[in-house]
Amino acid sequence: MSGVVWHPRPAVLPAPHHRLVVVEASAGTGKTYFLEHRVVDLILQAGAELPQILVVTFTEKATTELRRRIHDLVDRLARVEAAAPGQDEAPPADPAAFWQIDAAARARLRAAAQAFSQSAIFTIHGFCHRVLLEDAFAANRLFEQVQVADEVAFRAAFYEVLRDTLAVNEDHAETLETYLRQHTGSGGKTAVERLEELLLAAMRAQAEPRPRIGEVSLRALLVALSALSDGGLASRIVADPSMSRSRSHVERWLPQVMGPVAQARSLRNVAEMVAALEPAREAASKLAPKLTAARGGSWAALGQALEQLAALPSLEELVIEQFLPDVRARVERDKAVRGQLDYQDMLVLVRDALRGPRGADIIGRLRGRTPWALIDEFQDTDDVQWEIFRTVWLAETGGGLTVVGDPKQSIYSFRGADVATYLRATAELVADGAAQVVLTQNHRATAELVEATNFLLLGDPFSPFFDGDIRYDHPVTASGRVALHTEGVSAMAVLSVSDDKASVDAVRYALREAIATEIEALRRRPLVWSKDGVVRTIGLSDIFVLTRTAREGQDVAQTLRSRGIPCALVQNEHLFDTREAKELADVMAAIATPRDRSARLRALRTRFFDVPWAQLMEIVDASDHHPMLRALYDWHRLAKDRLYERLFHHLLDDSRYAERALVLGSAPRSLVNTQHLLELCAAHVAITRCDVHDLVFELRRWISDDVVRPDDADVQRIESDGDAVVIQTIHRAKGLEAPVVFVYGGDGQPPSGREAVRTYHKGERRFLAVGPQEPADAAAIKDEARRENERLCYVAMTRAQLRLYLPLLPEDKTKEGCAIFAIQRHLRRLHPHGAERGLMSEIEVPAFGGGAPFLPAALDGFCPPPAPAPVSPSALSAWQRGVALVSYSRLVAEGAVGLAANAPELPLDEEPVVVEPEVVPGHALLPGADSGLFLHDVFERLELDELRRAHARGASASEWAATPSVRELFLAAARQRRIEPSRALAAAELVHRTMTSPLRTVGELVAERPPLLEARLAREVEFLFPLPRRASTDPETAADPETVGARGFVKGFIDVVARYGDELWVLDYKSDLLSEPTEAAGRQRVEEKYLLQARLYAVAAQRLVPPGCRLAGLAFLFVRHQLAIGLATPPSSLAAWHGWLSALEVSP
Repeated sequence: MSGVVWHPRPAVLPAPHHRLVVVEASAGTGKTYFLEHRVVDLILQAGAELPQILVVTFTEKATTELRRRIHDLVDRLARVEAAAPGQDEAPPADPAAFWQIDAAARARLRAAAQAFSQSAIFTIHGFCHRVLLEDAFAANRLFEQVQVADEVAFRAAFYEVLRDTLAVNEDHAETLETYLRQHTGSGGKTAVERLEELLLAAMRAQAEPRPRIGEVSLRALLVALSALSDGGLASRIVADPSMSRSRSHVERWLPQVMGPVAQARSLRNVAEMVAALEPAREAASKLAPKLTAARGGSWAALGQALEQLAALPSLEELVIEQFLPDVRARVERDKAVRGQLDYQDMLVLVRDALRGPRGADIIGRLRGRTPWALIDEFQDTDDVQWEIFRTVWLAETGGGLTVVGDPKQSIYSFRGADVATYLRATAELVADGAAQVVLTQNHRATAELVEATNFLLLGDPFSPFFDGDIRYDHPVTASGRVALHTEGVSAMAVLSVSDDKASVDAVRYALREAIATEIEALRRRPLVWSKDGVVRTIGLSDIFVLTRTAREGQDVAQTLRSRGIPCALVQNEHLFDTREAKELADVMAAIATPRDRSARLRALRTRFFDVPWAQLMEIVDASDHHPMLRALYDWHRLAKDRLYERLFHHLLDDSRYAERALVLGSAPRSLVNTQHLLELCAAHVAITRCDVHDLVFELRRWISDDVVRPDDADVQRIESDGDAVVIQTIHRAKGLEAPVVFVYGGDGQPPSGREAVRTYHKGERRFLAVGPQEPADAAAIKDEARRENERLCYVAMTRAQLRLYLPLLPEDKTKEGCAIFAIQRHLRRLHPHGAERGLMSEIEVPAFGGGAPFLPAALDGFCPPPAPAPVSPSALSAWQRGVALVSYSRLVAEGAVGLAANAPELPLDEEPVVVEPEVVPGHALLPGADSGLFLHDVFERLELDELRRAHARGASASEWAATPSVRELFLAAARQRRIEPSRALAAAELVHRTMTSPLRTVGELVAERPPLLEARLAREVEFLFPLPRRASTDPETAADPETVGARGFVKGFIDVVARYGDELWVLDYKSDLLSEPTEAAGRQRVEEKYLLQARLYAVAAQRLVPPGCRLAGLAFLFVRHQLAIGLATPPSSLAAWHGWLSALEVSP
C-alpha cells in the first residue's frame, strides 16, 4: 500500500475557499498550466468530481490540448508513490503549499482518470449546443437542429423581405429607392448585393444602430439652418469682430454646407434629405465649433444646428435602422420553422432559455451537474456569453467561477469579441469578492528577451505602450527555463530602413530581402539554445514570419522561395474560399452526372485534368472511351457504389494531380488544401452515408457559406511538416511560440469604405457606425481601432523565445492608424537607448529606389524567338488531323445552324430567338436550364413498373408522388440541380401527366397513340455513327471500307425511343415555357430552336430501326403544356438530311 505523499501545490493557485477567481495571464505565463492544476486542486481540496467541473475554451484545438494535459496530470498524480514504499512522507513546514496525496486522494484521482470520458471540457459553442439538445422545449426549437451558416439563412430571408415588405411598405420603399439610386453603378456589385452585404454585416456586429432622426426633427433642423439661405451670411460672419480669427474657416467650409442644405429643403422624404446632407457633414463639423465659441453667443444657435447636422446618421445607418429589424425577424422565424441554427444562435438561444419561464430549471440543472466552471480565453467573450456565465455560476449557491484571460491579447473584435465586456465582467467579479491572480512569470522567453520586451513596453514613462483601461501594470519576469547559448546575439533586432525617399514598395521589398538574408545567416549558423536543460539547435521550422494580412505573407513566401529557402504558408483564407474547393466541387459534380456536358466542361478545366482551352471542345464531346472521360465514368461507378475511400484515392492518383500541381508551381498549397477537403468530405459521408449528389450539394453549401467557424475546421493547414520557415498572420499565431520571430507588414492603412460596418462604445452600450461620423464618435472609433492595434502588436512581440526581429520604417511610411504604429512609435524613441543597454541591435536595411527587383543583367539582350507559322488543317493528312466528333451542341455552338438553314425542307431562322416573359404561378417549376435538366433526370430514372402499378389502381398524381421512393427520386434530382423541394414535388404532376396521357401529336405530323406508359421504352439512347462520306469521283475511294469514319462521327443521346407495334417514335422532352399553350406557339418554338436537333436525331434513329419496323416520326413533348409537336420523317427528308451531313464541313 502506497504511503502519503506531499506533492508541491503551485503557488499561483488561489485558496480553495475562493468561489470566484479572476486570472490575468500575460503572454507566456502558463495559463494552461494554471487551468489544469486548478482542476486538480478542485478535485483534491474542494471535493469536486471531474464531471462536475466545466471547462470552456474557444477553439477545438485548445479543447483537445487542454483535455490531454488535464488527463496526463490527473493520471500522473494518481500514480505518485512515496520514496520509501508503504511509508508516509513527513509533513512539510507549510502544508498549505502542498497537496496531500493519501489513499483517499488517490481514489479521487483514479476515479477522475477513469471518468475522463465524461469530463465536461467543451468549446463555448459545443457547450451551448449540448444545452439546446437537452432542453429543446426551453429554447422553443425542434428536436432535430441543422447547423447552417448565418449567411445562408440571411440571404433567403433578405430577398423575401425585400420583395414582400421593403418594396411594398411606403416608408421603406422610399428609403430603398434612395439607397438603390445612390449605389447603382458603383463598384463591381449591384446595389441590391451591396444592401445585402450591409445588412448582413450589421446583423453580425451585434450592436445598436444610432438613434434615428424622424422627418419632423429633420425638418426642424433644416428650419434652424434656414439662415444659410441668406446669400450675405458669409460676409456678416466674417465682419463680426468675434469671428475675425475664423475667417479662413468660414470662407472654406460655409459654402460646402449651404448647397446641400438648400437641396435637402426641397426634398420629400427623410432618406433623400439624409443623402443630400451627407456631403455637408464634414464641413459642418469643422465650422460648428468656431460659431459656437464666438464671443457674445451671436452665432451659437447656428453653431448648435451645425453640430446636429454633423451628428446626423448616414444613409447606410438609416437603412440599417429601418430594414434590419424586419430581416432579422424573418431570419429567426425561418430558422425556427426549419430547425436551423448558426453559431451565434447556439449562444443566443441558451441565453434566451435562461431568461425564459423554464430558466430556473435549466440553471438548477446546470449548477447541479457542473457546480464549478473554468472559462479560458475570457478576453474574447461578449455580452451574450457573459450573461450565460454570470446567470448560472455567479450566484452564491454555485460551486464557483474562474475566468482566465489577458485583455492585452484581445484581438478578435472582427469575430464579435468585446474586450469592454471582459472589463465590465472582471470588475463585477472583483466587486463580488473574487480573488485576483496575476501570472507574472514568463516561461516562454529568455531573460534577455523578456527584458528587451519590457523595455519597449515600459521604457517611455510619459508615453507607455498601453494606456486607458488596459495597461501593463504587472511586468513579467523570466522563469529561467529558456536560455540562449550562442554568444554575441541580441535578444531583439531592429531592421531599420532609413531612406526617406524610397517608395513604400521599395521599403517593403527591402525588408523582405533583409528577412531572407537573416534567415540564410541563421541557416548557416543556427542558434543553440535550451529549454528545461535540454540543449537544441534551431531549424527553419523554428522560425516564424508574422504578417498583418495573408497577402503580405504571400509576398514574403515569394521572396524566400526565390532565394531557395523552404517555407510553409499558413493561409488565413478559409479553405472553402480557395480555388481547390471550387475545383473539387466541379469535379465531384461531373462524377455525379458524367453525361452532363456543362459539368464535364467545368471539370476538364480544373487541375484534375487541366485540358487546354484549344482542346476543350474536342475532349468534352469525345467518346466515352477517351482516357479523361473514361476516368470520370470509373469514378462515377465508385461514387454510385459509395466506395468513397477508393474514390478519393483514385481522384488524386488517376488524375496525376500532384505531378501537375508540382509542374504548375502550386504543389504544396494545392495538395494540402485538396487533401484537407477530401478528409472533410470523407468525414461527412462517414457520418451521413449520403449519395454523391448530396455530397456535391453539401460541398457547394460549404463554399457558399460566408461565416467564420469558431472551431477553425475550415482554416487552411500548414503546407509542410518538414523543415521550413512558417509564415502566418499575427491573428493565426496567437497562442503559438517559436525560437525566432520576424514581424513584417502592417504598415498600410485600414479600408475606409463608406459601407464598412464598425462598432464603438458609449459607456456600456455598443453602437454601429457606417460612413462618416460626428467628431466625438469618429474619435471613439479611431481610439478603439488604435487600442486593438496596440494589442495586436503586443501579441506579435510576445511569440518569440530567443530572438525577435522588428521593422523600423521611415517615419513618413507609417501613419497613425496602421497596425504597427505603436511598435514604430516606441522603437523610434527607444531603440538607441536599448542598443546602449545591449538589449537591441540595429541592422541597416538599404532600400532600392525602384521598389521591385531588377531583371538579371543576363536577360538584357534577350530576344524571344519568333512564333512558328500557323499550319492550315487542310495541309495535314487525315491521320494528322484526326477525326471530327459532331454533336447537336457543337453544331449550335459553332454556328452550324446557318448551314442547316440552307438545306431543303428546314426553314430555320438565323435571327435571335425572342423569349417570352417567363412567369410561373405559385410553386410551379421555374424556367431555365436547371429545371430542364431536373426533368430529364426524373424521366431517365423513373421506375416505370411502379408508375404502371399506381396508374392501374387509379392513384392520382399526388398520391403517386407521395410514395417514399418516388418522393426521394424527385428530391434527389432537385438537390442535384439546385431546385427548391416544393417546386420539385409540384413537377410530379407534369411527369405523371406526360407518362399517363395519350400521345397526341399536332403540327406537321398529326397522330394519336396510347400513353408512353403502355409503350416499350428505351431511355437515354446513345448513338454514335460515322459522318457520311462526301460524294467521290474516285470509285476506288468511294468503295474503300477503310474510309468509313475517316471524316469523323456523330454522337448524342435521344431522350426516349418509344415502340408502338411496328412503329418507332423518337421523343424529346422540352421544359420550355411557351407564351401560350397552343399548337402555333409550339410549332414556332420548334422551328426557331429545334429543327437541327430533329434532323440529327432522325438520321440516327433511322439506323436504330429493327427489321419489321419503321420510323414513324419525331415528337417534341412540351411537358408544361401537354403539347406534342410532331415531325414527319419521310424517306425524301431522311435522304436530304443524310446528304446535308455528308456535305457538312467540320474540323477535328
